[in-house]
Amino acid sequence: MKVISVLFWVIILAPLLFWTAQAHGDKAEEAEHWYFLHRVNDWDIKETATGYLCSTSIQNLAPKWETSALYQPYVAEAKRRGLTEEQCAKLTGRFKNLQVKP
Repeated sequence: MKVISVLFWVIILAPLLFWTAQAHGDKAEEAEHWYFLHRVNDWDIKETATGYLCSTSIQNLAPKWETSALYQPYVAEAKRRGLTEEQCAKLTGRFKNLQVKP
């Protein structure tokens, strides 16, 4: 499975990220914006695995929803699934001591 993931990254995602940076400027933030915009619009976000959805919709340093417009489709989908900020933050594995309220 790891080999497939690596091949997927090398063959599909890396060139897409490179193309995005070339097409929309060299600024990393701008390239990331276009990359995520392309990803969100190219597949049905409802098919996204819950763990990945939470990792994308929760901030890296705080157990809070992402506020950037870039991540709002992921936040909206997590909320649509009935996930709370606390539940999603716990699922990311980044906040080990977080107590999830029942």
